[in-house]
Amino acid sequence: MADRFPPAPVLERVDLQGPEQVRSVVPFDGQSVFVAAREENLAIHYSAPALVRALDVEYRYRMTGLSEQWLDVGRSRVARFSGIRPGRYTFEAQARNGEGIWGPVARLPVVVRPTLFESRTFQGLIVILACGGLAAAARVRRHRRRDIERLRLNIATDLHDDIGSELSGIALAAAMAGREADLPERQSQAWLRISEKAKTML
Repeated sequence: MADRFPPAPVLERVDLQGPEQVRSVVPFDGQSVFVAAREENLAIHYSAPALVRALDVEYRYRMTGLSEQWLDVGRSRVARFSGIRPGRYTFEAQARNGEGIWGPVARLPVVVRPTLFESRTFQGLIVILACGGLAAAARVRRHRRRDIERLRLNIATDLHDDIGSELSGIALAAAMAGREADLPERQSQAWLRISEKAKTML
């Protein structure tokens, strides 16, 4: 008897295996299956009830977002995946009858959740903390530079004051020495020039 109507696949259950347990989920039409971060192994069970030549039904599947290629699996009714990266995928299964005619595609949205360290929230927090750390380091560097400049300015001011007071003393002493009556004119003029030079340096 010719089988002109290919069977439609039915998604029966999804087994999710973590490090300590296996949980099974019965998929409902259009609803996503959520895979926890630690559930590394995924098995999707499907079948395609056929009224004619049921033993001749063959299957193929693919996980879009992971691979766009169909995988022909013969009569196997389980698709196994492991180590899928976090993201959104769509599992698709299709059955063909003994005449080689492919039937409709059954679809199941699959969402693999990230670990805490892979989540966008955590990565965003790390970026914010890194930016905050860089800003704090820049602020500390700026404050340190300002403190060094302030210290240099204080040293320069103190040095200027010290040298200024010394030069004032030299100018005063030289002026007094230049006005001594018993000095020859030439020495007196030399002392007065020293006094004037010291005053201009203040």
